[in-house]
Amino acid sequence: MNAGKRMTAFLVLSMFLVTMALYPVRAQSTSRDNGKKTMNLVIVLDRTGSLQQSDPHRLSSEAAKLIVDLMAEKGSKIGFVQYTDKVIDRLDITDINGQGAKNKFKAYINGLGLPKGQSTDSASGLKEGVSMLAGSHRLENPVILLLTDGKNDFDGSDRTPDISQRDLEQALETAKSKGILVYTIGLNADGSVDKDLLSRIAKETGGKSYIVDRANDLPDIITNVYTDALGYKLMSLGADRIKLNGKFDTYNFDVTNRSVVEANIVIYRNKDVQVKLIKPDGTEASWDNKRFIAAPSQNYISYKIINPDQGKWRLMVQGAPNEEVKISLIYNYDLEIQMDPPSSIEMTEGKPLEKANPQHPFPWKKLAYTLLGILAALAFVVLLFKWITKFIENTRSKLLFGKINLKVINTTTGREELRKSKTLAPYGTSVTLSVLAENPESVLKSIVLVRNGQGVYLTYSDAGSKGLSVSVNGENVGPGQRVLLSNGCSIRIMALMDSIKVEGRYSAF
Repeated sequence: MNAGKRMTAFLVLSMFLVTMALYPVRAQSTSRDNGKKTMNLVIVLDRTGSLQQSDPHRLSSEAAKLIVDLMAEKGSKIGFVQYTDKVIDRLDITDINGQGAKNKFKAYINGLGLPKGQSTDSASGLKEGVSMLAGSHRLENPVILLLTDGKNDFDGSDRTPDISQRDLEQALETAKSKGILVYTIGLNADGSVDKDLLSRIAKETGGKSYIVDRANDLPDIITNVYTDALGYKLMSLGADRIKLNGKFDTYNFDVTNRSVVEANIVIYRNKDVQVKLIKPDGTEASWDNKRFIAAPSQNYISYKIINPDQGKWRLMVQGAPNEEVKISLIYNYDLEIQMDPPSSIEMTEGKPLEKANPQHPFPWKKLAYTLLGILAALAFVVLLFKWITKFIENTRSKLLFGKINLKVINTTTGREELRKSKTLAPYGTSVTLSVLAENPESVLKSIVLVRNGQGVYLTYSDAGSKGLSVSVNGENVGPGQRVLLSNGCSIRIMALMDSIKVEGRYSAF
């Protein structure tokens, strides 16, 4: 391959590698859930009778159901613990695979009776939840959500403060060693919640503690817990609280990130609202519980979009005039994929919706970056090739002589007696033509190929050269004369005494 062909091949290969680097492909995940983050959660719920006053509308149960709706459709696990001064019931950790499994778990929560316990010991519930997660192997993102409305009260209980303290220390130590995050929520309706205890539990395990005076704030806090535990970002569509006007209001959000595998929209409301979701192609989404999942509950509606198309989505919300709602948006990401820039959100005033034609703007910016990258790579390759060429030229004589193709003909009979192609030794200083022709008795032994810093030279001595005629490229070479062999040169030797004619060609490497 000549230098021009080598240069072309090198440039083509470099352009291919640069293009592959600029357009990364989706990496295949080794996890069973395509790489997205999954939560392995145990909900620990206080079931003492005081909750009938602090949470009369059972919003703590609503909060538990909301975090279930937010969890990834597949790959997560969930368990449940009810406690007073001791564990009164538990639901073992089970897989969450699809909306059907979520609905069963939420039905279990709906079936909980009224809380009736008198004594309270949060350490007993926490210890049970930690034990459930610690006993499971290879759980990603283990999290405990602890909800209570008061402080420990051992009246009428066979437990003591010492036993409770021992169980608490043991649970915290295990949680820290297993990487279990504990988030605590204190319902402080009557001001009796033990803020210091809940804060300590959360702080020592890496979680967070929330103290709320109104149970109505619980759904909002749950979305914060979910995003904090998984490192996601919670975003609001519109103002913190939106006052509806009886007409459809439109809120836009962009999915510009191809690593978004789920988009969660949560609408907190007290009354019924009507919702339409318009896809980037201008058509309305149908809530089929497969790709588009709607999960209404008492104080919220959760919408989940599986593998949302990239582009601008429109959420249309209609409710009674002056009805206040809050709309939150959470993305579940596939972390095995290289992230594009974060998705953006904007709000538009409520206007009648007009169906939009799909738009596919030409990616000028991406093309410009690609061309700049290719040009930079080509410049680098050219400089590298020049350096390599110079290096080879400087070191060629130190690496290889080259190759000689030989043909030996008997001048008496005219027959070709030998044809050889021999590679010259890379590190020798000289070699005779007779050795290359494997004819050591011939007069060819007086013809020597010598290497020095400039290249390979041919010479022959006076001794034994009687009747010997040597030429390179048709030019005669006399005894003792040194001739530099150029690439592709022809060598011709006539030895009358030995009745041979040698024809050869030298090729440099």
